[in-house]
Amino acid sequence: MRLAGSDDLDALASIGAAAFAGKYGPAFGADAAAGARALAAAGLSHPDCRVLVAEVGGRVAGSVQLLLGPGPGEGALSRAVEESLGPLRTLRASLVLSLLRPPEVPADRAYLDALAVAPWARRRGVARALLTECGALARAAGLRGVLLLVTADNTAALALYERAGLHAVERRRWLLARMVFGSPGAVVMEWPMEPAPRAPARGPARTEPEDRPRAPAPHPGRRR
Repeated sequence: MRLAGSDDLDALASIGAAAFAGKYGPAFGADAAAGARALAAAGLSHPDCRVLVAEVGGRVAGSVQLLLGPGPGEGALSRAVEESLGPLRTLRASLVLSLLRPPEVPADRAYLDALAVAPWARRRGVARALLTECGALARAAGLRGVLLLVTADNTAALALYERAGLHAVERRRWLLARMVFGSPGAVVMEWPMEPAPRAPARGPARTEPEDRPRAPAPHPGRRR
């Protein structure tokens, strides 16, 4: 488990395009890998975003993004995609992805996004390891929970999150998004947690009394 870097962008794009084909296909069309790469690059460049990768046998097996503060926003994401795909395809992608609007995230919560595992690495505990690391990072940052959005028909992901302790806080039903993505709706889930305890502040050092009293200091000008 480690933080991703720019050298991982090809792997992040490949894993993301495969894991989110139902989302990136309608949004980016044949350029799903390029769109996934642009979104991953935007996450890597944002100071509040932690992009994690898990490796199996020296290969990147999965990835996830964890926002510990305000995210890059739609404008920054659109600019990142536009640099790769141009304005017209970016407009289409923005309209499609806006149907999967993330929830409002309070300041004391993190937001987990784009948890993905390569097809060859599934059923090896990769997703659970990434999820666990995100929880540890959120607690260490002093946050009180993690929010995420998952489509209602993603039964494998729902089961994983429920086993980890997440619960549904909002259920969304949609018509247009169902026509685009083929999913009946989405579930906003929360992982409540207590922040990591801080080390107690140290007080001033105590001065232990000496065993013997000192002789009085000589008076100025007086010889001993």
